[in-house]
Amino acid sequence: LPGGRVDRKDSSLEDTARREAFEEIGLPIDRRRVPLLCILPPFLARSHLIVTPVVVLITDPTLRPILNAPEVDTLFSHPLASFLHDRAPFPLPSSSPFLPDTALDDVATTASNTKPTVSTLQFPEQDEKYAGPPPPRINPKEYHTYHDMTWGPTKVRIHSFLTGREASGMKPIAGLTASILLEVATIGYGRRPEGFDMESPGEAGRRERIAWEMNRAQRFIDALKREGIKWDWQKEERRERERREATLAATTTTTRPRALTAGLTATNDGKGPSDTHLHRSSKPKSRL
Repeated sequence: LPGGRVDRKDSSLEDTARREAFEEIGLPIDRRRVPLLCILPPFLARSHLIVTPVVVLITDPTLRPILNAPEVDTLFSHPLASFLHDRAPFPLPSSSPFLPDTALDDVATTASNTKPTVSTLQFPEQDEKYAGPPPPRINPKEYHTYHDMTWGPTKVRIHSFLTGREASGMKPIAGLTASILLEVATIGYGRRPEGFDMESPGEAGRRERIAWEMNRAQRFIDALKREGIKWDWQKEERRERERREATLAATTTTTRPRALTAGLTATNDGKGPSDTHLHRSSKPKSRL
């Protein structure tokens, strides 16, 4: 998923996404050749970043990717429908060199025989160390795995999907990327996944989790003060928590509770309430 930091010359989140996609993989900015489908509500990344997915449709068979070597070394596709079940769209290997404790989303993990700990990996674009939960351990012989970890006000379900390319050293689709594609698949196909739940029981929705971070993460607090952006995040968090608790109370006896999700545009560097960021690594990445 190509993307990156909002530039001051960008007039909208869509402009940011199109510019970054053109710079990274050569996707034309022309809205007629690559029409917009939707802009999803923002996602919260473990590295204290807020990412707003912009979804476009590519049907032109003449389009050919042009990879920006310093940022991207591989471009691959994956069937969108395969995020809605546990069945791999390819033969699973009997063995794989991919290690269960390999880092995901540029976040360090602990050895497989030790207890997971909080990562202290330094991010080049941040002036603070990441203090979120570690990524899940992945079984290289299972197409889909997930891990529920405490993150913010509740536990959060972190998904991982194999790509069939692990033998060549490619990482699975996991963490933030998996969450985004899961939501795109549920919207596109109009149904929930089969065989697993997207959220952990009682999981807070993204709006509540973002408000929770805005009230506690120093990076967000400093950015809001620096730019003079005023919003009652405590009230926002309380309202979303009460809504979640009311929904859980009403559904506990009849059906499995579902986490609430709602649109929220926020900032994480002080440029304005419509900013979106995607962590940039100094190493080339594969783009889906």
